[in-house]
Amino acid sequence: MKNVELTGLKGVGPAVKAKLEKLNIKTQSDLLFLLPTRYENRTFIKNIGSLVPDEEAQIEGRVLVCSIVYRGRRMMVMQLADDTGVLTVRFFTFSKYQAAGLKPNTIVRCFGKTRKISSGVEMIHPSYQIINNNDPKPLPKTLTPVYPTTKGLPQARLRQIISLGIQKQLKQTDELLPEVIVKEMGLGTLEEALVNIHNPKPEEFNTADHFAPLKRLVAEELIANQLALRRIKKTTQSNPAQAMTRNTLIEEFVGRLPFTLTHSQERVVNEIKEDLRKPVPMMRLLQGDVGSGKTVVAALAMSIAADNETQSVLMAPTELLAEQHMDNLGGWFEPLGVKTVLLKSKLTQKERRLILSEIKSGEASIIVGTHALFQNKVEYKNLSLVIV
Repeated sequence: MKNVELTGLKGVGPAVKAKLEKLNIKTQSDLLFLLPTRYENRTFIKNIGSLVPDEEAQIEGRVLVCSIVYRGRRMMVMQLADDTGVLTVRFFTFSKYQAAGLKPNTIVRCFGKTRKISSGVEMIHPSYQIINNNDPKPLPKTLTPVYPTTKGLPQARLRQIISLGIQKQLKQTDELLPEVIVKEMGLGTLEEALVNIHNPKPEEFNTADHFAPLKRLVAEELIANQLALRRIKKTTQSNPAQAMTRNTLIEEFVGRLPFTLTHSQERVVNEIKEDLRKPVPMMRLLQGDVGSGKTVVAALAMSIAADNETQSVLMAPTELLAEQHMDNLGGWFEPLGVKTVLLKSKLTQKERRLILSEIKSGEASIIVGTHALFQNKVEYKNLSLVIV
């Protein structure tokens, strides 16, 4: 898909382009992927007499009267009638040209949300269009999308721009997923998915047919994320890392614990051991519920690093949490003769200089702190393991 400038679309100048960029739309193809947040059903006209409170509906009626009144604030009030009843429509923001165009007997089509009043229901600020014989405006056959927008870019204008973008760019979409994956997962084409997401058929809404296009886009995004992560991993593993082959300290560490590791902890620790033996960097996400024992697994990994005469860092989001980790790690490592330090903001100059010196010399093997651990003043002798 080519990166075609937004200004290539009719009616999109520098001002509109700037508003679209606030929505992170920078090219015509980006318009295809600004997905609706909801839909409006404007495919049929509802009788005024059958309206109920708090529903979105589209009605069409003849203007009985339209006037500007002052009832605490200036408003334009219009009475619309069809064969089944009369509806009051109110506007608080309007121009004199709008009022002049809504003369008696003008046919108006409105879409909006109804509100209960003593005499029935009314609409406040519906969207509307004037219907005349020269421009009958047929009803749409698909649902009307509602997009996230920004100040100065009305919904109707944004719909128009996205529609133009779809017309110009839809055939340029690249089918990136292999055909075998598309068939195996029961997915349609990207082109079909985009058409159906922007303009779904009302009879398919909230059915399996409606969710199929979403499934197509979600699958493509997830696969793209996995490929990106795989590429990052491959790039990372092309860099050298110290192979940590000594594992004697970890046995003593485990033997001193006042509890037995769970099967899951043992399995993960063994996987980490194997990763650290390799001369390539390890990237690992340790996932578990609160209190499931993630900290002790991290500590066991740090014991391997210490055993191989390298340093480990544990970075916490807050100093309070860093202090809690320091209490645990210090209690585990100090009896093993492994120096553990806490680098925090509330230190005297003398304490800070001492800790920085111990980190630089390598005397401190386990270093705990917050993001301050990676300031320029902190120099490590041989940092090999970072836990966040």
